[in-house]
Amino acid sequence: MNDNQAYDTERWSELVNAAKDFFAERPWELLLDDILFGVYDSLKGQILYCTVLGGLGEVLGLAVYSGVKGLNSYYELLSDDSMELDPRLYLDSKLISFEDRDDLTNQDYQLLKRLGFSFRGRKRWPQFRSYSPGYLEELPNVHERIEMITALQGATALMQLEKQAQVSWTGSQKIPVMHFNPDKSDWRLNYQEPESSSKNRTNASPPDEITMQRLKKNARKIGIWEGCLYPMPFVVDQEDGRSYFPYMGIWADHESGSILEYKFTDPDAAPQAFLDSLLSAIETTKIIPQTILIDQEECEDILNTVRDKLGLTIRQSVGLPALEEAMQSFQEQSQGNLEGFELEDSITSRQEEDNATYSYWIQDAIALNNDLLREFRDHLMDSCLNPETIENHLEITYIFINEYLLSDPENPFWYEQGIDSLDHFFQTWLPQKFDQLSVSRLKRMIAGLKKFYTFLFQYHYLDDQEFEEIKKSIRNNKENWIKGT
Repeated sequence: MNDNQAYDTERWSELVNAAKDFFAERPWELLLDDILFGVYDSLKGQILYCTVLGGLGEVLGLAVYSGVKGLNSYYELLSDDSMELDPRLYLDSKLISFEDRDDLTNQDYQLLKRLGFSFRGRKRWPQFRSYSPGYLEELPNVHERIEMITALQGATALMQLEKQAQVSWTGSQKIPVMHFNPDKSDWRLNYQEPESSSKNRTNASPPDEITMQRLKKNARKIGIWEGCLYPMPFVVDQEDGRSYFPYMGIWADHESGSILEYKFTDPDAAPQAFLDSLLSAIETTKIIPQTILIDQEECEDILNTVRDKLGLTIRQSVGLPALEEAMQSFQEQSQGNLEGFELEDSITSRQEEDNATYSYWIQDAIALNNDLLREFRDHLMDSCLNPETIENHLEITYIFINEYLLSDPENPFWYEQGIDSLDHFFQTWLPQKFDQLSVSRLKRMIAGLKKFYTFLFQYHYLDDQEFEEIKKSIRNNKENWIKGT
């Protein structure tokens, strides 16, 4: 284990221990869910705003909102305007929750097991998640874990003061904020007003002056356009980096309803994509709209960068009929593309068929592998891949980890040990199992196993070195595997 891995493991252990100390105070028996308090983070010079969860007995834990940006997302969570939105589109938070063992993912359980922790009883197992606006939740990185440790330790100290009736929950605008005193190695309490929760301004970079002049010179000014920045109802899965809900900047002609331009992008690049899609529509149609209708304040912030230079009139509109019709049509076309797709039964039935010949040890190994396959399946479905692709990825993974790696009852292998066996699997074993194996199918099989091992790495079943070995093996041998068909 190198220094970085040791440091990473130490932070995880420190985080779990901080969660145990917090749980021991039973804070949900002391505070209601909507009570806000703070813990000062001296490393970043910001307040970690916190709320205890569990007053209703449903979710036990601590939600942490870092600085002004996090506080804004907390207020948005409470607002009526956000009730119909998926919180993952705007939530900027870290969550420590306590779950039943059966509610943990394999990823969560394996992490705690690797660290040497085990818990008994309902809602005792700590689970850690990081939420960033527009992205899928995931395990916190090392910097986020340090924030969570600080928040948990400060919250634990506050609960101890609360039990001693030393915390004042007055009706004033000030909230309790815990500060750590390094000289005395203890926590002190003071009261502060939450930071100003002004709206985050959304900006994009306009093109250079020459481009602006060219657009104006070649375009005539006429008509009314509608513009909007939509979060899309599907997930883009990334092998490297965080999976996300894509955003679409889209423009339509108000009178005809025709779509003029649209661009997809990740959440961080969404403002720029919205502006770029407008400029692209102007260049394509050679029209600068006399009026632009929008229904989002953030869109007006983005358009303000070119409003004066293009002479735009921008109006807030209660509705955008042309875009609403277009989006409704899109949702109807994309809805249900995974409807009826069930693979759990096929996994189970295949296991039952194999059980007739396999030993009890191998049967147990297959059962564990199938739990992993179901988690892999859920991961693929969350990525909004089409059913045929998901079926292919699962089929080759099942063949590899259950039929190939466990084929010798005297010398079975687990998935991580299979990294060194890929060449034999694709060069020898697979061609013998399938008499006629087309090049296209073999390529799909290679892609499926690569997807599976990427999933294992993302969910911490593999370490960095093991993942690099699998990528290297595929990269160096793929052409030979294909030529051998």
